[in-house]
Amino acid sequence: YLWQFCVLESVTLTSELGDVKDYCSREFDCFVSKLHFDTLFTRDITPVDCRLDYVDASVSALKEQYSAPITNCIRFVTPNAPEWLKNAAIGQSIMMLITKWFEFLVWIACGSLWFQRALGGVAFAFFITACGLFFGGLIATFVTNWLSFVMMFSFPAFLERARQCGS
Repeated sequence: YLWQFCVLESVTLTSELGDVKDYCSREFDCFVSKLHFDTLFTRDITPVDCRLDYVDASVSALKEQYSAPITNCIRFVTPNAPEWLKNAAIGQSIMMLITKWFEFLVWIACGSLWFQRALGGVAFAFFITACGLFFGGLIATFVTNWLSFVMMFSFPAFLERARQCGS
């Protein structure tokens, strides 16, 4: 959370390349690639020329090149003490919530074999669904930034760890 909102802000666009102009005007650096698993290994990513007089031509050329584009826009967050303090407080609250939720799941799992099996089943189903969406090219429909991507794949590990601690 703190990385996403205090250091490096990122946005993933999956629909139209028209929104790229808006992010370019807000000083984001944008990159376009095809929505495919191979992009992770080939790193076939095209930068968008965000200079104001070239952005329309750049977007038009990219629309012709990619039929189903995915656009990632990133920028460094401008240092701002009140925003950092607010985000640090939110991050600390999120960590306390996660810790208390973990304690609650372990407490219930300690007393119930049925609940341990249910936690394992939900973790497995969630992991299989996330992998299916990722390899099927549909992950960008549900995940719009790095934080949600990481949370989507760490949630099954969280549930499995709570199940293991409860047994």
